[in-house]
Amino acid sequence: MKPAHLILYATLFCALPSVAQPLREGLKIIDHAFPSYPIRAMNEGRTGTCTVHYDVLSNETSHIKKVTCSDTIFCRETRRAFSRVTFQTFKDGERDPNVEHFGLTYPMEFSLGRTRTPPETPEKDCPQ
Repeated sequence: MKPAHLILYATLFCALPSVAQPLREGLKIIDHAFPSYPIRAMNEGRTGTCTVHYDVLSNETSHIKKVTCSDTIFCRETRRAFSRVTFQTFKDGERDPNVEHFGLTYPMEFSLGRTRTPPETPEKDCPQ
């Protein structure tokens, strides 16, 4: 009998509006990030927060300027998950993929269970 494979997803406690609501005037997130919980972090009971600092460029593509995390164990998964976020941009209520937005942040929280426990350490820059 093969062992069961368990996929754990990070609990996202993001201060973001729902998918259908605009994040900023003229910008909507269509698909949010759903990171997997790093196995080593889970085994060690580690929790943390990360913030992606990014811009949305023309053609509705995102450019990550930097990622900060309270524990570097979450850096890689945060980048991977955020790379799957998709956006739509608008101008005067009409979809316009040439609109750009700068200085945006996307917070993520990695926690085990339903209890939200803020990390004791501040976020630091992740390696590129």
